[in-house]
Amino acid sequence: MMPLFPDEQVITRSNDNTVKLTTHRIFYEYDQGGHSFYQSIALEHVTSCESYSISYNWLLMPVILFMVLTGFMAYQDVEEVATISGALAIGFLILYFLTRHHFIIISSPSTKIKIRGSRIHRDRVMSFINDIEYAKSEKLLRVKNI
Repeated sequence: MMPLFPDEQVITRSNDNTVKLTTHRIFYEYDQGGHSFYQSIALEHVTSCESYSISYNWLLMPVILFMVLTGFMAYQDVEEVATISGALAIGFLILYFLTRHHFIIISSPSTKIKIRGSRIHRDRVMSFINDIEYAKSEKLLRVKNI
């Protein structure tokens, strides 16, 4: 649980409560499978925000080939080969979905927060990045006016 500074307010947070954007910082808390870490970047130290996705589209080629082979072998009444090629098609399809990744990276001069967001819609990612940039701008204006 992240304690807030006396004048700090939460602007937004992730659905699973692992990422919090406040009026002062971005905080990321990760605790899963024996791995845990906490990262925090003050808004005035955020140098960049990025979003990128990785997918291995070539894994879909064997899916198509094995599905065609499955259909052809089923048509030829070679059930053993049809079953094996169908299982391989399903296996490659599952592998494709398991290897897809989406990341949001928030950088500062000394660290990077790398948030894995496989199920986050693109509009929500862009909105979150915009929220960070707006909060940083507001923070810098407050500091400048003091």
